[in-house]
Amino acid sequence: MQERKYGPLKAATRRELERRAQDFKGGSSPQLSRPRLSSGTRLIREWGGKTILVEVMDEGLRYDERTWNSLSEIARHITGTQWSGPRFFGLTKDG
Repeated sequence: MQERKYGPLKAATRRELERRAQDFKGGSSPQLSRPRLSSGTRLIREWGGKTILVEVMDEGLRYDERTWNSLSEIARHITGTQWSGPRFFGLTKDG
């Protein structure tokens, strides 16, 4: 009913809702207090003797010539283990 009255959701809103739905499907709790990163932000981390560079874009996160949905996906890809992406990139108080 909302869509009929107000029109469809913006693409960015739809992506955010889909991302949060994936959080629930995966069994984790949504990270409502996670840091918001603006498009154009670059995250740099050294790991295993390599410099890791992730660029935040409107459509996702760019790393290794691919677009990713979350920092945690990137951290798992890099380390091969279950990592919190915000913690891996030092974006949390305890990271």
